[in-house]
Amino acid sequence: MPLDLATAQPVDESTLRDVERFLFREAELVDDRNFEPWLDLFADDLDYRGPIRVWRGDSGYQIDPVACYFSDTKQTLRIRVQRIATGLAWAESPPSVTRHFVSNLRVVEGPDADQRTARANVLITRSRGPSQLQETFALDRIDTLRRAGDSFHIVRRLAILDSSMPSAQNLAIFF
Repeated sequence: MPLDLATAQPVDESTLRDVERFLFREAELVDDRNFEPWLDLFADDLDYRGPIRVWRGDSGYQIDPVACYFSDTKQTLRIRVQRIATGLAWAESPPSVTRHFVSNLRVVEGPDADQRTARANVLITRSRGPSQLQETFALDRIDTLRRAGDSFHIVRRLAILDSSMPSAQNLAIFF
């Protein structure tokens, strides 16, 4: 399931920088809890999933084709955001403070002419008040982006956590 960079056509330097700026802005919006403008970055036909990593002996890991930690559409993301705004989402009480570190970005031509596929290493830290330890999530993230004017919309996000057994109390944050 990981992006095969050996056979994919890399994008030009200008497109690479455009994608980088877009993903940095997306990380900033979610970390600042500006959820409404963050949701606007997603396409209406969004597929946003966090599949479970499965280890298969000496052959390393594979991605479970069905089981996911989360599987969202734009509508279910909107419902999650609305629920957080009510103050009644117990998994976000106290609210998480997150930092998304997006690095090692590789961008190639996408499956359609107006799409690009971006693969990045992402490290997310989460703090939830003075009495709880900071949590760290490392993941391989693969995004399919569709041109939208002079920017992009995220059409598909695959967030593959490095750990098959995260030690976090919950996975209520956005990846």
